Amino acid sequence: MRCKTECFFYFFFVLLFVVCSCSNKANTTDYVKNLRGQKVWFEESVTDTLKESKILILMPDTGDCTTCAMQVYDWYIYKLDLDKHELNCDIIYVLNDSVRLDKSIANLMKRYKLNYIANLSSFYSENKILKDVPFTTFLIDKANKIKLVGSPIDNDKLWKLYKQALQK
Repeated sequence: MRCKTECFFYFFFVLLFVVCSCSNKANTTDYVKNLRGQKVWFEESVTDTLKESKILILMPDTGDCTTCAMQVYDWYIYKLDLDKHELNCDIIYVLNDSVRLDKSIANLMKRYKLNYIANLSSFYSENKILKDVPFTTFLIDKANKIKLVGSPIDNDKLWKLYKQALQK
């Protein structure tokens, strides 16, 4: 009897996992479809200094290790790859208002040509559609419209899509 009960619970949890996984995948696809083509607002001071296309990284919280959470070294490698392929694109972080970057991190980002602004709350107030989505990384075209959604870090296929979109 105990074996039947354990098997039933095991079967139930596997079924529940499959159902939840499928519904999450559908929700994720819906999010991406709704986001693509949406216009993103930036302050004029930001758009005046940046190139035509942007990789936007929203950082609501950086935790204890700012460089780790922001994946500064990873994005530096990606920036080098963009430069190597002569793809005109900036990488910009939008940090939570409360984040104060350590001077050494700010200098590192400047040296790596990674940009940041620290006004996430005003960014969200102007871009309400981005506030509650499960994504924090976006490829933005020269018209400030979302082209791709999701972080290409550790995802070679998505990084290839980013570079293809930038070549057009």
